[in-house]
Amino acid sequence: GLERIEVLRGPSSVLYGQNSPGGLINMFSKKPKDVPFGEIELQTGSYDRFQGAFDVGGPANADKSVLYRFVGLVRDADTMVDFTKDRRQFFAPSVTIRNLDTSLTLLGQWGKDQGGYPQMFLPAQGTLYYNPNGQI
Repeated sequence: GLERIEVLRGPSSVLYGQNSPGGLINMFSKKPKDVPFGEIELQTGSYDRFQGAFDVGGPANADKSVLYRFVGLVRDADTMVDFTKDRRQFFAPSVTIRNLDTSLTLLGQWGKDQGGYPQMFLPAQGTLYYNPNGQI
C-alpha cells in the first residue's frame, strides 16, 4: 500500500520537531492517478505460500475530475515453525475529487493479520534449572 519510503537519518528534529536522534521514516501512501492502469500479481513459494495482490485505478469520469485506486493483498502461508501461520488480508481504496482550484483525496486502509510470532528462545526452567516435568 505504499508508493515510496523516505528515510532521514540523524537528528532530524531540527527540521521536523522533536524526534528520536536516530532519524525519521516518511511513508507515502499510493494515491490515484489520472491515467488508467492495472496490475495483478500471483505468487507461490515455500511453506505452502500462496499470495495474490492487485493495484488498479484511473479516472472515474471523462473529465478526470474523479480519480480512484484500489490496492489489495491476500496471503496464506505456513512458516518454518510448526502450527504457526502467516495470513494477511489488506485493502486500501482511495479517491480524489478535484476541480480547477482544489483537490480532495480520501485514503482508506483495512488490514487483518493472523499468525503467531515463533518463540525463538528456550526457557530457563527445564534447560538450566530443574523442571518437575523433565528436561527440555
